[in-house]
Amino acid sequence: MPVLARIPLISWEEAKAYTPETAESHHPENVKSWIPVAPRTSSSAYALEVPDDSMEPEFKEGEIVIVDPTMHAEHNRFVIARTGNDNRATLKQLIVHGSRQYMKPLNSRYPLIDVQGALIVSGVVVAKYKDY
Repeated sequence: MPVLARIPLISWEEAKAYTPETAESHHPENVKSWIPVAPRTSSSAYALEVPDDSMEPEFKEGEIVIVDPTMHAEHNRFVIARTGNDNRATLKQLIVHGSRQYMKPLNSRYPLIDVQGALIVSGVVVAKYKDY
């Protein structure tokens, strides 16, 4: 087993195409760069740049998160997802309360998203990578 693997850094537009069902066959069209990771992820893992400050202080704008689309999204996990009525993927904390689901930003300046209908998960955040 290799000590390090590499995964593609992709765009947020490409991230919304990832689902557990499509991950194995999805190949990113434009790879900005390759991110080295310890191989605790599936071969379908990818990386994204944090696009804004909605998840601060844990995830700062411009940092890179490592996402595994084969992992199951569970309560309190950080996920890349979109709601059925929104075409944009976002990084948020998944909150499950009974039969309700919420997408929670960590920055209190942003509102809690009450998921109405389908939640389409593109992956679960498994690590954060920071290059200096």
